[in-house]
Amino acid sequence: MLHILGGLDRGGAETRTMDIYRSIDKTKVQFDFIVQTDNECAYDNEVKSLGGIIYKGMPRFKIYNSISYFKAWDMFFQKNGYSIIHIHITNSAVPILKAAIKNNIKHRISHSRFANETDFVKKWLIRANKKAIRKYSTQRLAVSNLAGKTVFGKDYMVINNAINAKKFTYDETVRDKVRNELNIVNNFVLCHVGRFSFPKNHSFLIDIFHSLTKVLPSAKLVLIGDGELREQTERKIEELRISDKVLVLGLRKDVPELLHGMDMLLLPSHFEGQPGVALEAQASGLKVLLSDKITREAAVIPELTEFLPIDKGADIWVERIMNFHESGFVRRNTYNDFVNAGFDIEAVAKWYEKFYLGCV
Repeated sequence: MLHILGGLDRGGAETRTMDIYRSIDKTKVQFDFIVQTDNECAYDNEVKSLGGIIYKGMPRFKIYNSISYFKAWDMFFQKNGYSIIHIHITNSAVPILKAAIKNNIKHRISHSRFANETDFVKKWLIRANKKAIRKYSTQRLAVSNLAGKTVFGKDYMVINNAINAKKFTYDETVRDKVRNELNIVNNFVLCHVGRFSFPKNHSFLIDIFHSLTKVLPSAKLVLIGDGELREQTERKIEELRISDKVLVLGLRKDVPELLHGMDMLLLPSHFEGQPGVALEAQASGLKVLLSDKITREAAVIPELTEFLPIDKGADIWVERIMNFHESGFVRRNTYNDFVNAGFDIEAVAKWYEKFYLGCV
């Protein structure tokens, strides 16, 4: 079967798909991938080691190239005989779906991870093509009800955006190691994991932290990720003269370990489909403050999550952070909570296995 993605870097859709790929029985179901880039990607070598094929260089969809975009997919499907495709790029799904129908691909799965969209063209495409995506897809999956309604409107199935909870299970020894390596042993440490891009709202995140340092000078902020707004964010950190309190780590492969060393995760996002890092943080027993624009389905463990407004200033966030700091919170193992809630990768991978085999 074929997964259709923009790339194979450490984004949300890619990481969750790789979690499934690692856990699924590859003697029964094998994943291949096609991506819209020629660049080397973070997961390329692992996919190949697991037996998957990667097709590179498909064009990215633009309104002006709709005909050539359709033809590229038509030619690809003519040359490669897949009976199941799983589309993760729903803003350009319609021409892919039409090319798949033309080439008699029986099972055409569309997967929504959107909650909103800032790019006007992408937003327009999703709204304009909602009925067509629903009509041409044989199966419609979504990471949350919000994501499903955004792309499909109706007639979709919500599948938990599961993670490998064992990998994130809290370990005090790992925590001590991380805090020593980052020189944050005696600090209260907030963190954010995500792409430096508009949806993640780094500017407001820095405002929150700047206000916090006025009442909690020992606080530190760890930023993990990369993206087009990284330099802009780093300039703001310098302008506010808090560079000595902020660690910008860039892209990291050791996020599970890093989360053990943190005290709280902040996600003041403008929108999210279903933020995987919120699940990962809860799996490590970490307290999470989320924007009220994020789906409530992100709260797998209610005692660890709280939703706050992003349009009423930083003070309410600072107040909640200080309340938590002074609460005497004791971190615990939350693995069983994830298993019981149906968000652990083993159970979800088994579901996908049966789902794909049912398409054969």
